Amino acid sequence: LQGSEYFVTYSLFTLAIFLQSFVVFGLCRALALMDGVEPPKDVLLSFLRSSVSVQTHWNNFHVSWRQFFFRYIVMQHKETFQRGYVIDFAVFMFSAFLHSEPIWVAYFLYNFFMYQFEKVLLKWKRFKDGDAVVRGVYQSILLAANLSFFPPLLLYEEPRGSIKYSSVGPAYFFLFSVCFCYFNCIRIKNYPDQFI
Repeated sequence: LQGSEYFVTYSLFTLAIFLQSFVVFGLCRALALMDGVEPPKDVLLSFLRSSVSVQTHWNNFHVSWRQFFFRYIVMQHKETFQRGYVIDFAVFMFSAFLHSEPIWVAYFLYNFFMYQFEKVLLKWKRFKDGDAVVRGVYQSILLAANLSFFPPLLLYEEPRGSIKYSSVGPAYFFLFSVCFCYFNCIRIKNYPDQFI
């Protein structure tokens, strides 16, 4: 791959991962509705909106899981969860446990730290107000960093047959996605109530 091809390939990959969950959650919701149960919608925002920040993603993706965890774990042990970061850590690590593969522990730890970092960033007026440049760069950093948790995307085979790690793809992806995410953030600010 070269240049913009990394952006297209990686964007389609991250979109495909989001769509896998969207389809699974949608099918489960449809089955529940056919049984007469009114479950919550699990995906409240599209990938383009939910990937703006870790907090946006966690508050609008797999909503029934968040409600279950809050209702049956956090509220049952309120005294244990006096500090907000303890709740956050418990949620992220329990999610890692449910995914059951070691790479997910690293992924959820990364998300936990970024979630805490966003709490600090939200004190910055430009970030809080949704400045398109600041948010576009931040969204690009998040998406490019997420690629590191999918090693097959970052490995390539040399002519002699050895396999090497390459950071060229995430670097190109970041550069092209800054522009894309900038316009995405402008669109979100102008049309705040849309799903897409």
